[in-house]
Order: sequence, then structure tokens, then C-alpha cells
Amino acid sequence: MITRSFYYNKNMKHTKNNHFVPQGYLKKFFDENHCIYKCDLENSSKIYEVTDIKKECCKRNLYTVKNKITYNEIEYFCQIAGFQDNPYPLS
Repeated sequence: MITRSFYYNKNMKHTKNNHFVPQGYLKKFFDENHCIYKCDLENSSKIYEVTDIKKECCKRNLYTVKNKITYNEIEYFCQIAGFQDNPYPLS
């Protein structure tokens, strides 16, 4: 029997600035001055030094779901994923 290993926590903080390259990966590319470098793809002669990786390789609301998921959709996905228990019962 497959069961769900985690449940949605309503107290979780919703982040708005989501990284598509984890900051831990970016830190591996730091030089001895704690800088990484990025190149402008439209003008390859421009190279920028970056010291603050909080604003690099990220997009606002990248993982935000725009439409609410219905109970029927949750139940359907639980069925096709093989989950036996439903974490969102109606009663």
C-alpha cells in the first residue's frame, strides 16, 4: 500500500521569489572574492560580477498555482498516483 509521506502545512510561508537554480548550487561557482559572473546573451561582450545571489536565477511566483485545485481533482490525482488514503477527506 502506498501512502502519502507528507501533508500540506497551512502554516508554511509562501515564498514569492523562487529560484530555478538553487542558491546552494550557485555558491559552488563563487571565486575567491565570493563573486560569480554572468554574461549578457544579447551582447556577449558584457560580463557582470554578481555578489548577491538572492536575485539571480529566480523568478517571482515561479511555482505559484494560479487556479485553485478542486476536491475532485485531488481525489483523481490520488487515485492515479496509487494513494490509498486521502489527506483531504470531506467528513
